[in-house]
Amino acid sequence: MKKVIIGAAWPYVNGDLHPGHIAGYNLPADIFTRYQRLIGNEVMLVSGADCYGTPITLQADKEGTTPEQIVQKYAPRTKELLCDIYKTSYDIFTQTHTKIHNLIVQIFFLNLLKNGYITRKFTRQYYSERDNRFYPDRYVEGECMYCHAKDQRADQCESCGRTLIPGELVNPKAKLTGSEVALKETEHYFFSLSSFKERLKNYLYSKKDIWREWVWKETEKWINELEDRSLTRDLDWGVEIPVEYMDEKDIVDHVENKRLYVWFDAVIGYFSASFVLKFGDKFDSINDLMPVFNEFVSKYWDSDDIDLVHYLFVGQDNLFFHTIWWPALLMGQEINLKLPDNVVVNYFLNLEGQKFSKSRGIYINARELVNTYGLDAVRYYLIRINPENSSTHWYWDDFKDRINNELVATLGNFVHRTLVFYAKYLGNSISLENVQVDYEVKSIINSLFVDFYGNDGFDGLIGKARFKDALDKLMDLARFGNLFFDRCAPWKSVKEDTKSCANAIYNCLHLILAISLLISIFLPDAGSKLAKIFYVDFLYERYSNRLFQMYDDDYLDTLIRENLLTIPSDLAPLFNKIDKIIKV
Repeated sequence: MKKVIIGAAWPYVNGDLHPGHIAGYNLPADIFTRYQRLIGNEVMLVSGADCYGTPITLQADKEGTTPEQIVQKYAPRTKELLCDIYKTSYDIFTQTHTKIHNLIVQIFFLNLLKNGYITRKFTRQYYSERDNRFYPDRYVEGECMYCHAKDQRADQCESCGRTLIPGELVNPKAKLTGSEVALKETEHYFFSLSSFKERLKNYLYSKKDIWREWVWKETEKWINELEDRSLTRDLDWGVEIPVEYMDEKDIVDHVENKRLYVWFDAVIGYFSASFVLKFGDKFDSINDLMPVFNEFVSKYWDSDDIDLVHYLFVGQDNLFFHTIWWPALLMGQEINLKLPDNVVVNYFLNLEGQKFSKSRGIYINARELVNTYGLDAVRYYLIRINPENSSTHWYWDDFKDRINNELVATLGNFVHRTLVFYAKYLGNSISLENVQVDYEVKSIINSLFVDFYGNDGFDGLIGKARFKDALDKLMDLARFGNLFFDRCAPWKSVKEDTKSCANAIYNCLHLILAISLLISIFLPDAGSKLAKIFYVDFLYERYSNRLFQMYDDDYLDTLIRENLLTIPSDLAPLFNKIDKIIKV
């Protein structure tokens, strides 16, 4: 049994999420987590609301309120959307605006300082004379000096993807007031990222056959351009610098006006959230926390533990912070912390050729999407168009076609026609003396389960985050099932050859049972319905979650023999056809 810590990116709670967020990191993390639980591993799926940083303060300024109130408004909505509506199986969904998170972030900072990886530098930050204030990066927009895209933030160009530093915008202006800004000196703490170049290279090369190729290559480019980066900003919203634990000589000027920046604290959320899950949050100070902190590290973050695995799921814009920044922060603690085994990064999901933008009306309401079409339909399409290796697009017509022609006509149709036929014509019973598993049926089921742990087997596909291909393995069973059903024509044989009819349905039930063992990791509502019909929870218990051993000929026979396979004659279809697109 492995101990698997899975981190999904922490969404800013400055507004409502759209399907691009779900597809980018939330759904992939959930699929992977559900699978890890299915095979019996000890799993923690952790994430939460990213409450600090300028996206929150910007939204507060727009709404004429405080960052605290923005968090109180949007954090519960985000949690409800992800956990209740999209049924992401988080073990904990917390937020960065908590005392325990702040304390752990401060411990990370103090360790870096003690180990010599933090320096003090005077740097230039954007300042408006008219507004009489320093402006954080996201409060400033201008032209990217590299690709010349307009209206880009001061910290990152969304057009070319480059992370920007102060001074790399042309004609910068304050986003809210339109005031001209200029660079002015201010003292800040810097993380010596360049000190980790060789260690990061060694780490990266150990992942060459594990990470997605494009992620690996993109990370290699970043490593060759490493520069030290500031950890603090002139802000009043964020994690405070722990001056009470620092020497006087290490304290910068005007420290009371500075906060640790969101770049630093957000990724530490993977650590703090998993800590809370195991040890709670009732700690009042760093001194109070430290003894338990060390115990937690030894059990869940010790890189020498061969049974420990860490996975991260993030979007394209977070690649640098998870393949380079976070590993470097972990290395800098100098306590042998576990580095991510795989960082699964997705490209962006767009809407019919354009980037999602609520202000420009290029938007889908993620909540209403599920309310209108059902969770499984939405999840199925998002898996099908998941941007694993390139940007993809949500097209409404394609959504309708795939749901109707694949999910409904293939998977839903095969399951429904088989179960309804069994209930109507076979009286919920089959004589086991007259049936056997067809060679072709056994072969296609074995292709799923016998080759389970091969590179292209189900486990291998899930481990490499090839979720579209893994889902196809199950759809193959349904496609074959429909062909088999049509070929056997039980609607004819039920009148002419009852034995042949029973044998055909018996084989189709085997195919559905195989599907039902795995479908819940992709489509939880359909999985729940099939699990009840086939007593799948009992099957999991019988084999102690050794999924590769689960499928055998005897289990279905037991259900039939003991009359446990009871199917109502008015059984509703698993999925509903979309007659008309309603854009939400």
